[in-house]
Amino acid sequence: MPSNQYGQIVGSFGDDPKKLSGSVNALGQIGGNVDRAAVSYEKNYEILDNKPQINSEELIGDKSNEDLHIAAVKTSAEWAELTTLVSVKGEVYVYSDYQEDEDGHPIPGIKMGDGLAYVVDLPFVSGTDYRISQDDIDNWNDKVAVRLDGETLIFY
Repeated sequence: MPSNQYGQIVGSFGDDPKKLSGSVNALGQIGGNVDRAAVSYEKNYEILDNKPQINSEELIGDKSNEDLHIAAVKTSAEWAELTTLVSVKGEVYVYSDYQEDEDGHPIPGIKMGDGLAYVVDLPFVSGTDYRISQDDIDNWNDKVAVRLDGETLIFY
């Protein structure tokens, strides 16, 4: 007998050897013998216990990276309006129009959440290694050269 009632056993106990024989006590425990292997599963995801989660967000329905606190993408103007948004530790905040290249195309900027600071106050992630100066680069450029000899690449 089909059922969509949660937390109940629905059916009958009879003399049919293919069915469970025994009883159900007040605690909901089944006693007796099972003549064939039983398969128990819930078909309705919405009423499952212990649904999977990512960053404390239950995985119900269609979730975006932003919904799951993995990555959020907004324009600089949109981020500027969120002055009280506290960052989530490890979440990536993308400013889609942080800078522009020489042709006017947007270059995104990235911030990483620390779980404490407001997103607007976080520093941008930088790809620059400040330990290397322009003097270092100029010095290396004068000392390393490459030439091709047939199929051999020669560094000198």
